[in-house]
Amino acid sequence: MIRPGAFAASLATDDVRALFNHDPNVILGRNRAGTLQLEEDGHGLAITIDPPATQAARDLLVSIERGDVSQMSFELTIAPDGQIWERDREGRVLRTLTAVRLHDVSPVVFPAYPDTAVAVRALATWQGSARSAPPVALLRRRLDLALVDPTA
Repeated sequence: MIRPGAFAASLATDDVRALFNHDPNVILGRNRAGTLQLEEDGHGLAITIDPPATQAARDLLVSIERGDVSQMSFELTIAPDGQIWERDREGRVLRTLTAVRLHDVSPVVFPAYPDTAVAVRALATWQGSARSAPPVALLRRRLDLALVDPTA
């Protein structure tokens, strides 16, 4: 499991990328560039991506809208002393991550955690001439930290 707050230090200091299928050749956003927003709350890790106007990003958005790409994944490393090992009442060994370094977040075809989701949200800006601006497609994802078991 990943404890709420485990991403806090990483979100404050690390340069996190949004990639498609963890491929560094298909970059969708980056927090230091302001095109990736990451926020941890009591429910999970919320991610908003402002994708580039590239053919790869447009193709991905179509695949997400169609439901062909519907889940997310992330790449992280465990910080020193960032995990707790214990046994539950049934004697099963549990690992809880308390501090991690987040490297990338990715819409993926084959997720490690099937309970994740990705969706496209379109925003239109009203302009004075009564026409809307071209929509800016954003990707949004929420990862329920209480349900994630990285040992599975």
